[in-house]
Amino acid sequence: MRPMPGRDPQKTISFISKQLGVPRSQVVPGAHLHTDLGADSLDHVELVMGLEVQHHMEIPDEVSGKWCTVGDVMRDLHGHSHGLKKHAAIDFAAFSNELVKIAGGNRLKTLKLLRAIFKAK
Repeated sequence: MRPMPGRDPQKTISFISKQLGVPRSQVVPGAHLHTDLGADSLDHVELVMGLEVQHHMEIPDEVSGKWCTVGDVMRDLHGHSHGLKKHAAIDFAAFSNELVKIAGGNRLKTLKLLRAIFKAK
């Protein structure tokens, strides 16, 4: 397994902490995303999509669907690149704002649109 260049594991930990609303000190490799950190299925989807934006890459469902712990996330993002597809850098903030407008402000509809766009290519 080779490390993914340009990805700071500490930024990923901070992102998980912020996204799930838990103290950074709880985001440790053995912490279970659902049981220990309280993520529900929508939180899981939002976490994956946020990490895709943060790292400019696509994370297939076959990869993210196996994430149970913080360690699983860290292994796949920082341990090896198998199954992950790098995307060109684009203005994701502007893109996301447009999707929210299209979805009428509905968070779940926005997430579904974004997921469909990434899978469509």
